[in-house]
Amino acid sequence: MKIGDVLAPYEGLTRKAKTDYLVEHFRVGGDPEFFLFDKKTKELVSAHPYVKGTKKDPHTVPGGATQLDGISLEININASRTFDEFLTNLDSVMTHARAMIPSELDIVPLPAVNIGTSDKSRKFFESL
Repeated sequence: MKIGDVLAPYEGLTRKAKTDYLVEHFRVGGDPEFFLFDKKTKELVSAHPYVKGTKKDPHTVPGGATQLDGISLEININASRTFDEFLTNLDSVMTHARAMIPSELDIVPLPAVNIGTSDKSRKFFESL
């Protein structure tokens, strides 16, 4: 089946009918990545000592999974039928991820940046 075949009946539907159709045919999940930030040193630290799971063997938790991705924490959010289900899964996985991380570290969603030791990088992280 092609995506066009699935979406063709969507045209001309009422808002409720569109919602019902989308819930029946589509799911939304995610696999965002986060960095660990040391509050005292203002530096990024590797997630390796703390995070359970790997790409080959994710650590399953209610609502999804956790795993290492390079030096970062990746969470996997189970495919969800509704927005509420997605938020429930996200909250559950983040709660389990936070429990793995020592309190002196923050879980931060940072855009791709140079994480070197240059003055520019250090100033960026100190501003957080």
